[in-house]
Amino acid sequence: MKVVTARAARVGALALSVALGCGLLAACASTELAPSGPRRPPLPESCPVQLFPATRPSFPTVDLSSVRAVCNRALGRAACLDKLHRLTCGAGGDTAYGFKEGINPDGAGMFISATAAVRSDVPPPSSSAPPTTPPGEAPAGCTPICSPGFACQAGQCVPQCNPACEPSEICNRHRTCEPGAAAPTPPR
Repeated sequence: MKVVTARAARVGALALSVALGCGLLAACASTELAPSGPRRPPLPESCPVQLFPATRPSFPTVDLSSVRAVCNRALGRAACLDKLHRLTCGAGGDTAYGFKEGINPDGAGMFISATAAVRSDVPPPSSSAPPTTPPGEAPAGCTPICSPGFACQAGQCVPQCNPACEPSEICNRHRTCEPGAAAPTPPR
């Protein structure tokens, strides 16, 4: 025979009333977590999280999971953002980005879906193209650095015309295109 204490009965009754209240009023936030990357231990619920609603983070990250916070519209967007924050920490992340927001079909609930990620010290993989030097920075071999509108090629600052010159033209030091040296005509 199982003995139920008064405290256990109160806890059970409270859990049942919360479940019924959430079901009837749709006031409680629900969550979804779909791991898509490496598993990490959860962080405390109040961990710092950077949010990027419309863009990717400006720093390298490792995606951990897709998260979805569902909450009552009456509680507002802030309630969903708070839930999203806690979900990101629970996934071991410090970044949430790429929000998709909407209203549930019942009209009472709303949701925010995002990607939970963690900052990475490893830069994202680059394409097979050779690395380019941002304008104004000196690649190895150009001292002093090239002026804006010039690029370092083989240790020399070379003007860069914009738009690029035609094949029969060259870019001069004023960064304008001019006719190239005429090719010698073959003897007849």
